[in-house]
Amino acid sequence: MCGIAGHIGFTSVSDNVIEKMTSALRHRGPDVQSVFRDSDLPVQLGHARLSIIDLSPAGEQPMHSETKRFTIVFNGEIYNHQALRKELEIETKLHWRGSSDTETLIACIEIWGMEKTLHAVHGMFAFALLDRNTNSITISRDRFGEKPLYYSCDEEGIYFASELGSILKFPKCSKTPCITAAKQLLSHQAISAPFSALENVYTLLPGTWLTYSLDGAIASERWWCAEHWREHALKSPFLGDFNEAQDELKIVLGDAVSRQMISDVALGAFLSGGIDSSTIVSLMQANSSKPINTFSIGFENAEYNEANEAKQVAKILGTNHTETYITDNDITSIAHSLGEIFSEPLADPSQIPTALVSKIAKEKVTVALTGDAGDEVFGGYNRHVFASTKWPLIRTIPVSLRKAAVGAVQSVPESTFNAFANNLPITKHWTRPYEMLQRVGATLSAADLNELYQNAVTKSHKSLLSTDILTQSASCSGCPQIKLIDNLPSSNYKDNPADWMMLMDQSNYLRNDILAKVDRASMAYSLETRVPFLDQEVVRFAWSLPPEFRIKDKQGKYILKKLLNEYVPSELIDRAKMGFDIPIHDLLRGPLRPWASELLESAAIEDSGLFDSAKKKTHVVVRAVSKGAKGGA
Repeated sequence: MCGIAGHIGFTSVSDNVIEKMTSALRHRGPDVQSVFRDSDLPVQLGHARLSIIDLSPAGEQPMHSETKRFTIVFNGEIYNHQALRKELEIETKLHWRGSSDTETLIACIEIWGMEKTLHAVHGMFAFALLDRNTNSITISRDRFGEKPLYYSCDEEGIYFASELGSILKFPKCSKTPCITAAKQLLSHQAISAPFSALENVYTLLPGTWLTYSLDGAIASERWWCAEHWREHALKSPFLGDFNEAQDELKIVLGDAVSRQMISDVALGAFLSGGIDSSTIVSLMQANSSKPINTFSIGFENAEYNEANEAKQVAKILGTNHTETYITDNDITSIAHSLGEIFSEPLADPSQIPTALVSKIAKEKVTVALTGDAGDEVFGGYNRHVFASTKWPLIRTIPVSLRKAAVGAVQSVPESTFNAFANNLPITKHWTRPYEMLQRVGATLSAADLNELYQNAVTKSHKSLLSTDILTQSASCSGCPQIKLIDNLPSSNYKDNPADWMMLMDQSNYLRNDILAKVDRASMAYSLETRVPFLDQEVVRFAWSLPPEFRIKDKQGKYILKKLLNEYVPSELIDRAKMGFDIPIHDLLRGPLRPWASELLESAAIEDSGLFDSAKKKTHVVVRAVSKGAKGGA
């Protein structure tokens, strides 16, 4: 795992720019920072290395191909690179310098070409490839967007980096906030690719590549997308019964876990005690002859604490478990570092515990497997279950009748409804009844599947923006990947609306929020995280299953739960979904109050030009946004 940076063109750029960009990525690659300048072309490439595979100098980058045609800077891991080497050796005689996956990748590209190579690799990656035959640089990103890559280009050239903190070191980089990104952030808690927090700086879309030639030509193509992968899987559906499917899942997911356990440095896993991380840890321990290292954090607030469950799972599986309870001082300390860690705003409160568990894990390991993406791949969110079980009936009721009924209930004053809800068995456990009422109302009054999904994932805080910002129309005409932006799943999934929601989550929430959060939080502490649920064969197999194997008896991740029960008793796992969260409301009223108050001073809000200062204390999300804006980009 590493950080990469570079540019081609911009002949007036000073020699020390690439050093500054690479140095800004030191936390991603603390072991070696190297730069390359071509003697014939106006190109500079930088690489900050975190040594994971082949710790020798033979694994250092920038790396050249055997014929010297290509030079690469690569961030990520190719889990099947040893198998790819064997394939290459059958076709041609190669002189390997070392055993790194980077050397395998560049050899594959030289022999097979870009497209065949990208489809062949199992892994997470972002890389830049210089081609001296065509005087061009191609940047590419993995299927789901596990590894980040930002870029900006114009007629003078292209520059890129793994993080905004690095790309900001380039002299031409815009410092102007992106209006589209601000609106996205307040709606969905995260900025959606291909946009970034900065105007004219973009996030490379996952599953795509972009080529910039010195003659100014720009070409971008999508080489993979989730919907096409689902269609591919459905052409070869799983035809066995449920027990056979469970046995096959054990093999497919177990193989993915085994591939991702390959490392030349210490390895472990995050363990929350939930279904996803417990399944990954179970398969890891089954693949290991010694106890694996597992890590969890706990909170004194029982509503947010899963440490006890994680401890019990670890004891049953026999892992070497590290449990750390988080104090107010820990949270306060990490909060002051969020801008530096994430480098652009992210309004997901779980970024705090993610950073904390990464910091703790790094004390013992350099690589950690996670249970991320289990929900998106196997249908684990409430909205997936709702779309599968309730929506087919609800959509048969005329929209006008649903909206009228919801309007009547929502007309009750907030204080009256809260008092009433606190006395009903079904609603007395709601912490904010009236807010929940609004969410339920939005769900029930949705006109179609797309509106249902948008209501489920939208936070609706755009009203916090200033009038000037709200009235500005979004423009993305300068984005080189504009033609690919709308290439999202169509909502024509009447027979299986849950599948469509899962595809939307894989194409949006997963990549823009979850994966971005985990990458930045872990790499801030030079910790590599890996996501076995996003192995391409695991995703393909999940899509090949009958829908009722994923969502059954009003339960999401049904087959995953049954697999986990082979290792962990069901009574330890069958509990309400908690999520990886913190008591953010209590913290903002308590230990984080001084921090938030400082960020929300009227002068600072007004100076930004983004927000309506009169509404500055209305929602928690503004606090997260403001922190990102001040401490990061």
